[in-house]
Amino acid sequence: MKKVLIIVAVLAIAGGGAALLLPVTTFGQAAPKEVTLPKDFGAYVLNVADGRTMAISVSNELYTLRVKGIDLPTRSDAALESELSLRTLVFGRNILVENSTKAADGVYEGEVRVGPDHVAEVQISTGLATPTGNNHELIALRETAKNNKLGMWAPEPAPESHETVAEPSRTPAP
Repeated sequence: MKKVLIIVAVLAIAGGGAALLLPVTTFGQAAPKEVTLPKDFGAYVLNVADGRTMAISVSNELYTLRVKGIDLPTRSDAALESELSLRTLVFGRNILVENSTKAADGVYEGEVRVGPDHVAEVQISTGLATPTGNNHELIALRETAKNNKLGMWAPEPAPESHETVAEPSRTPAP
């Protein structure tokens, strides 16, 4: 019998359509041999899960890829803005992944470029991610975003008020 690998993409409608990729084999059959991606490769972006994680296709195989060198904002409004920014940059586009490695959790990580844009630089310069290492250029971009109060550095939005304001009376005054 032929080994079959089915990739199931579970798309969550709520929360911006995050994707979770799960390898599944047909009942009673061994999992196929694992393919290792090269250090540098081209890919097509199928979906975006958050501000640094995406589902990609490489030679008709599906993988999960994280942008190397960035962390996401913890504030929910900035985290959503980060996801939307990444989606605008890469969704449905060809990307170049450089210096990729496979993390302990099985997810590939790499420096991602789309056209002339370095995705980590875009996310950090707009205040939608922070650098994880000691890259002085990325740290300078973070400081500029912080000084300009962009993204996660912007003042927190005021909580929505659900108080009702009494309308003025429409009866004429005596």
